Amino acid sequence: MANSNEDDLDQILSGIDGKVYGNSPSGESELPADERTHASTAGQRAARAKRTIRVPRVEDGPSPAATPSSAGANAAAAVPSSATDPTPSHVTAGAQQASNAVVTTDSPVNGVADSDTTAVLGTDGWEHTPDRVEGQQIGTDATTSTAGHFSPESVDNAGAVGYNADARVSEVADRVQSSHTNSFSYQYRYGDAMRGTYKAAHQAPAPQKKPHKGARVAVCAIVAGLAAVYVGGSLYFSAHFLPNTKVGTYDASGMTVDELAQQITTAGQNYTATVSGDNFSLQVAGSDIDYSTDGTTFAQSAKSQYNAWEWPLLVFQSHNYDVSEGVSYDADKLATIVGNAVDAFNQTATAPVNATIQYDSSTQQFSIVDAQGGTTLDKDSVQQAVSTGVQDANSQISLDDSDLQQPTVTADTQSLKDSLTRANQLASSDLTLTYNGTTIVTVPAATFASWFTVDDSGNISGNLETITKWAQGDLSKQYDTVGASRTYTRPDGKQFTVSGGTYGWELNGADLAQNIVNAIQQGQATAEVPMKSTAVNWVQGGQDWGARYIDVDLSEQHARMYDESGNLIWESDFVSGDPTKNNQTPSGVYTINTTKGTNQTLKGQDENGDGQPDYTSQDTYWMPFVDNLVAFHDASWRSSFGGTMYSGNGSHGCVNLPSSAAATLYQLTQVGDVVVVHN
Repeated sequence: MANSNEDDLDQILSGIDGKVYGNSPSGESELPADERTHASTAGQRAARAKRTIRVPRVEDGPSPAATPSSAGANAAAAVPSSATDPTPSHVTAGAQQASNAVVTTDSPVNGVADSDTTAVLGTDGWEHTPDRVEGQQIGTDATTSTAGHFSPESVDNAGAVGYNADARVSEVADRVQSSHTNSFSYQYRYGDAMRGTYKAAHQAPAPQKKPHKGARVAVCAIVAGLAAVYVGGSLYFSAHFLPNTKVGTYDASGMTVDELAQQITTAGQNYTATVSGDNFSLQVAGSDIDYSTDGTTFAQSAKSQYNAWEWPLLVFQSHNYDVSEGVSYDADKLATIVGNAVDAFNQTATAPVNATIQYDSSTQQFSIVDAQGGTTLDKDSVQQAVSTGVQDANSQISLDDSDLQQPTVTADTQSLKDSLTRANQLASSDLTLTYNGTTIVTVPAATFASWFTVDDSGNISGNLETITKWAQGDLSKQYDTVGASRTYTRPDGKQFTVSGGTYGWELNGADLAQNIVNAIQQGQATAEVPMKSTAVNWVQGGQDWGARYIDVDLSEQHARMYDESGNLIWESDFVSGDPTKNNQTPSGVYTINTTKGTNQTLKGQDENGDGQPDYTSQDTYWMPFVDNLVAFHDASWRSSFGGTMYSGNGSHGCVNLPSSAAATLYQLTQVGDVVVVHN
């Protein structure tokens, strides 16, 4: 295009013969004198014009050559009027401005205006800033120049865009202007020498070529087509469900809201829910739970669960929407129907088993036995599943293993693991049983460990029944002396063996078992032994009473009493029970009991069946040792004692004494004195 800028440039260039001058071997080039003069004159004119011309930005790679007029036609020049020195001073990027060098203007290039561009000129007529073409600096380090041409030092940079250092500045300017599209600014300055500067207005990385007009049209057509498809799809799926869409158990793919609403309404009129899974089966009729549906509300609720404008992201996916709006039923009736069915099913099902801790006698350690699943249903879980299915209008409701009752304690339950640790610590200890601080029994760890268990909650508890049986059985046989056979030597040197009676050591097995259970629960391996009765000495199979006692010798029909030092302090003949009438005096070790007294009335049993005691008698001194039935007492009706008269003429079991002997013994005895009756 031709304009005033082109005219100015043509005038500036009119003094140049258009020849390209090469460099001399010495690196210098010159213009003829008349061209130098014309250039100087043109430079003065350009300085007055003060115009800056913009060109398209250079694209990647070398550009094809352009006609000299393509850039020059739009160019205006800006040069200092006093520029005379053809040789520029050495300047680097960002050099200081020279005194007469700043020229700023904003001129359109091919009809396009750009922001202000500043040219920085020196007094020598050269621009003192880095120059860029194709992102390459041109002539930045120039120290010598050939008038009207690029300096030799610029050959590499100029060559990067397909030009060499011998090309005239105006030539390069024209070619760049005509073959590139992105905006560059350049200025012409003429003084004694002429040099062109190409400088990027925007230093953008990796500039891109402007697409061909035909390509732009094709791209626009494609974009428009895609936009039309997108908008059309959005409008369609605003009214229709996406492909592969299920609403509850209904296939809604491609349906409109009205179509799905009609289907739901129709189905609701004959609704029946079939519940199955885990060997359980149940049908719930809609009429049994007052079931009804509002199909329109149901369908609209499902439709609102996705955004139609996102259809390109959703169209190839599967969708399943659960809807609760639009469905109504009597929840209490449904819960009753399902609950009754589950209860009936569970009566014959197998309940799950929690993980437990059991003792292994082979290893003498406790270990965890893992939980086991069952077949019983979890009523709450089933009711929730059915309720959700009915609310979603599902006709088929499936149960799975998550609806089964689950063990509440597994091998991973921390409380069970903690209990296992405590149980094994306890199982490694012997059980120590003490009486008044003295150890009397030590139970081996293996036996002790077999007495306790760990429950589902991880609590360690003793087996009371097992421990009681042991305490009253094996332990009592081993350590009880009451009624046991005991051998002793009387102070006069005679040795006797006696068994039976109520005196001696007797463990309270029931209380001992409870003490052991309490100790186990507390994680302890020691317990106190409670006693029903005690003795003076702990002598297994021997004399466990002290030196003070009454010795009743049935074979001799003679009794003796010894004090705490073993001294004889009383003795007397007696008449014992008559063995011929099965009234013999019982042998064994006893004690004088608390029913001791005086002036007692003795009444016999009614053995003849006449309703009256067989005898009634009075005595003054009463010292019982077998309950309140057998005692030492005076027998004033007898005139003689001892010998063998007891056989055939003996007592009913008591030890009859002369009155004086009975009176003395009564004074000597105390409640708790031991009585040893033997043959």
